[in-house]
Amino acid sequence: MTTRQVSFDPLNFGEDHSAALKARNSEMRRLRKEGVQVRGWTLTGQLRQYASFGVPDGRVRNIYMLNIGV
Repeated sequence: MTTRQVSFDPLNFGEDHSAALKARNSEMRRLRKEGVQVRGWTLTGQLRQYASFGVPDGRVRNIYMLNIGV
């Protein structure tokens, strides 16, 4: 079986950490109802060094992850 990872970055949710966490958890519940093996975990303290080419960012956040098909 192939394992796939999906990330839920709060910066893609307007810096709303709770929205990213809720999205990860709802996707995990949906997949489990379909009978798919899934594991949720958190990648803590991730630094976003650059917002774009040559534009420093420096924000630190947690990234919420899913392993699908474990």
